[in-house]
Amino acid sequence: MPKQELQRERYKNSALETAMQQPLNVHRWRLLKGTDPEKYELLESYQTAQKKLLKKKKYVEKANYSQLLKEKNDKIKTLSFEINMNETYMSSYQTEISHLKEEIRKMKLKQFFREKKEDSSIFGKFG
Repeated sequence: MPKQELQRERYKNSALETAMQQPLNVHRWRLLKGTDPEKYELLESYQTAQKKLLKKKKYVEKANYSQLLKEKNDKIKTLSFEINMNETYMSSYQTEISHLKEEIRKMKLKQFFREKKEDSSIFGKFG
């Protein structure tokens, strides 16, 4: 057992020594900051520019979507107005149709009674 523990500790020790010689930072640019400050500043300005570009891109996309949404809402309002107008016309036409049907019914009734009267007067002459 002690041999295995000793072997394990040696392995850990060698791994730590390797890590000290080649550090693996979470922020890999820290090493660059210490060794090459000019490259680090250039990289930092590049990252800042990328962040600004991303913000502007999001702003432009939001503006485009807002404009598109406004256009769609205007289109919906226009179509809604047209629908209401057409429903009003349809209601008006339906009212007119019902009045015309009633007028036709009255004219047919009048015609019926006129023909009946004429028939009765014709039959009255013969009868």
